[in-house]
Amino acid sequence: MDLELKKSVTVTVFTMPKCANCPAAKEVVDRVASRSDKIEVKHVDLSTDMVTGLLYQIMSTPSIAIGEEAVFRGEVPSEEQLVAEIVKRAGQ
Repeated sequence: MDLELKKSVTVTVFTMPKCANCPAAKEVVDRVASRSDKIEVKHVDLSTDMVTGLLYQIMSTPSIAIGEEAVFRGEVPSEEQLVAEIVKRAGQ
């Protein structure tokens, strides 16, 4: 673990079963989360939980929310991009 955060943060990954890029998005989030014990990951399958997607105004997959805010929509961020957004919200 090499990512030091001041506070805990939840990263939510929104996926669909037939989404070609969703496995890559899950992998990026899981790799980044493994770098800090203050990152909790939630996986939301929009085919079975559309309500949560609506709460975050998610219209495309993969999408990633940090805390209560959808940050990446319909794209797979690099690890560096994801880390930068997490640090912006959870401090370092």
